[in-house]
Amino acid sequence: METKALILITVSMAMIGTAFGTSHTVGAPGGSWDLQTNYSQWASRIRFTTGDELQFLYPATVHNVVE
Repeated sequence: METKALILITVSMAMIGTAFGTSHTVGAPGGSWDLQTNYSQWASRIRFTTGDELQFLYPATVHNVVE
């Protein structure tokens, strides 16, 4: 019975850990949201999952989020 409880707790904790997404700064560690960063290469090194958050860092004096 104790083994089943331990397995249930372990599986529950693993599921909770995946339920909360990870925050990714686009272009990190050295880059930011700019024209010099190779975003395909950056994205290929990351395993994105549902719930992840992307943060775009850019100088507000030069850019905005208006299309």
